[in-house]
Amino acid sequence: MDHHCPWINNCVGWGNHAHFTSFLAFATLGCFHASIILGCSLYRALNRVHYLYYGTGNEPIVYLGLYGIIMCVLALGFTIGVVIAVGMLLFFQIRAIIRNRTGIEDWILEKANYRRRNINETFTFPYDLGTWKNICQVINFSCQPVGIGCLEKKFKISQKAMNRCLG
Repeated sequence: MDHHCPWINNCVGWGNHAHFTSFLAFATLGCFHASIILGCSLYRALNRVHYLYYGTGNEPIVYLGLYGIIMCVLALGFTIGVVIAVGMLLFFQIRAIIRNRTGIEDWILEKANYRRRNINETFTFPYDLGTWKNICQVINFSCQPVGIGCLEKKFKISQKAMNRCLG
């Protein structure tokens, strides 16, 4: 599990991570597209007189009243806010896919390495298979095999040691 998402009313994990990431990508792209359209409409509406007098006559003229301008500015602010907020979440999800670690696993790994600093031992994260294989795993919805060089026994020993450190 990575986290619980109220938008999809479900936990994001290995079974739906690709769908969630594509949802974030399309939400970001859709709001970015809407912000471009709203920005251009607002620009055309505010410069309507200029296009009437100095334009070629082929330009579309956008007429917005006071309420239309207020709603356009409000909608533009919302779309830019969604692009920033959901775009940041998309960035963190892509980073998680590339590293093959969830946010919870990042926190556990950070704690394990912090508590092992005195014995000069670092915890080897067993699921990182390299960037391309990590991406393919999420796209193919395959389960996470243990990484190269991490034997199952070594992994279990590391997990027990990490649990003792976190205990």
